[in-house]
Amino acid sequence: DAIAGYKKVLSVDPRNQISLNSLGADYLKLGRDNDAISTFRKAISYNPRSTAARFNLGVIYMGKKNYADALPLFEKVVALAPDSSGALTNLALCHISLIKPIPMDLVGLPLDRLQKERQDHISKAKSLYLKAEKLDLANPANYAGLAYIYSLGIGTELDASAAQYEQLRKLRPADIDVINR
Repeated sequence: DAIAGYKKVLSVDPRNQISLNSLGADYLKLGRDNDAISTFRKAISYNPRSTAARFNLGVIYMGKKNYADALPLFEKVVALAPDSSGALTNLALCHISLIKPIPMDLVGLPLDRLQKERQDHISKAKSLYLKAEKLDLANPANYAGLAYIYSLGIGTELDASAAQYEQLRKLRPADIDVINR
């Protein structure tokens, strides 16, 4: 049993990052999210520069749609490993997911703070997706994200949205069915 093996290693070396991360990942595979979360937090407490533990913890929070808690984890991973295309993509997705819609009854009213917050998330997500795209041309999530970001714009950005959608269609035609549902 792998979990027993990791626990044995940790009984001798409680700060062993490989065992902590592997144990957390195994807990996650078994649906033991709370055990995985505490294990990844422990790994981070022992090694604040652990990108693997932060990334994995961020993925758990994203799975729970807790983007506000996932965002700083991915920000730290990107700060420590700026060429991590997965962290860039997930951080961009967190920004997109934190964009608050403008309620219909408020459309047309002065919404400076809400508009600024929306624009900040959109701008950051766009920049992150563009960087991730350069690092990983085969990741359809980057094209889907950019298509969405561009669809929020007007004029030439709508043309850019269509171009990103076409690139996604070429890379992964099956994903188009998922997006269109």
